[in-house]
Amino acid sequence: MKYFVLAILIFGCNVANAAVLINEIAWMGTSADNGSSNEWIELSNSGVSNVDLSSWILRIEGKKDIILAGSITANGYYLIERTDDNTLPDVTADLVASFGTGLANTGATLILLNKDGIEMDRVNGNDNWKIQGGETVGNNTTKETAQRTNSGWITGAPTPRAQNIGGTTQAPQLSLPAGTASSQSIPDTQTTKQTTPQIPSGSQITVDVGSVNRMVLRGAPVVFEAHVFGPKKEPVQNARVLWSFGDGATADGLNITHTYSYDGEYILSYEVKYPSFLEGRIHVDVITPELKLNTGGDRVNSFISIENNGSDEIDLSGVRIFADEKSFILPKIILDAKAKVTLPSEQTGLTTPSGTIVTLSFPNGKPVPVETEALPVTPQAPLPEEEKTLSIKKEEIPTKVLSVAEKADTNSSTLSASAVDALISTDDSVAPPSLATTAEENMWPWYIGMAFFAALAILGVRFVRKVDVPALGDGLSLPTADDFEITEEK
Repeated sequence: MKYFVLAILIFGCNVANAAVLINEIAWMGTSADNGSSNEWIELSNSGVSNVDLSSWILRIEGKKDIILAGSITANGYYLIERTDDNTLPDVTADLVASFGTGLANTGATLILLNKDGIEMDRVNGNDNWKIQGGETVGNNTTKETAQRTNSGWITGAPTPRAQNIGGTTQAPQLSLPAGTASSQSIPDTQTTKQTTPQIPSGSQITVDVGSVNRMVLRGAPVVFEAHVFGPKKEPVQNARVLWSFGDGATADGLNITHTYSYDGEYILSYEVKYPSFLEGRIHVDVITPELKLNTGGDRVNSFISIENNGSDEIDLSGVRIFADEKSFILPKIILDAKAKVTLPSEQTGLTTPSGTIVTLSFPNGKPVPVETEALPVTPQAPLPEEEKTLSIKKEEIPTKVLSVAEKADTNSSTLSASAVDALISTDDSVAPPSLATTAEENMWPWYIGMAFFAALAILGVRFVRKVDVPALGDGLSLPTADDFEITEEK
């Protein structure tokens, strides 16, 4: 009898734990534009009951851990799309997540772990997607996917949220790792009961925090929102939400903003209290953007180019560009991996010819790390004649003055009125005065001053000549030298 019970337990545990499997892999993406990034993975549940996938992990070995959320229905499917829900435009994803550097065409190994870290399924496609040996499954040219069937993995037309080409998937008998039989012998219902928060009957609440897998940029502000709903799906505005960001920081509120200062993979945990208790997690992958910044063009037509050299798309929305004491805030711009955008000056209002110093900052003022490379300088057209400035070197003035004087002496003793007018003309149609003319004009105050003093000297001489000797009376005159006699004393 005991052997019969043991057999039932082992068989039942294997079926229960192996019910959720990796079912279909679109490692080649789709045929759409940028289709190579439109990768997706599908799980299937061959069990007879729904399975809560919260905190389960789909691991792309050596590259990325994708934290699952929500549940998969009995005999249903769970679709994971990379980057956004446009990967399969006509099919809604259960989860949108970053795949890290993606599913390489040379192969990868996928591992499905439950919330206790126990391995539930493994697909070894590390050798060019030759799953279980044989030929490659999936086709990068036709975009046919790798699909699990009762007889093994095959290549077939994509079947998201539908039965695979080879028929219904059945749960295989997995060999249990050594030392884990006692852990896997616990039915899924008991495991869920131990880890799921207990909600009092009649007061159940739910919470929506958006994507539970986030990729954010180091230094960028990240908004986390919690929308709490009561038993009748009515919004709850006065619920209390406590956040722990995984880097030592905490916050309290329905809508909060946090900035991660260092790269890494963080587990953000949150608790909702109203009046029952609910908790959950968000996986946050913090990376440093690999941006390359270029400027080019001339003063009339210039541009700024931003290139993403990283392996993941990044959101540049709200980033501010600074150049020449002016700035421009980027609108909603998503920059794909290995992609580049060019912003012309007529859109940004910034003049950024080659060599211009340009910086980026997040909305919170923190600088965005970028690699700057100025493009070769474009030769600029000469400025219009009216914008040129005339510079005079003082040491050249005497030489230029003499040359004008010599030219005047050679041609005539005096400059004609027309020549003088031509030299000092200010008409826009006449060429700017020469250096010599300008220098001579600067000497006129000296000439006027010298003439003034000469006139004063001439007046002084004439005044002295007109002074009369005063009369001394009849028969009298001023004494002369003959009227005096020098006598010598003895």
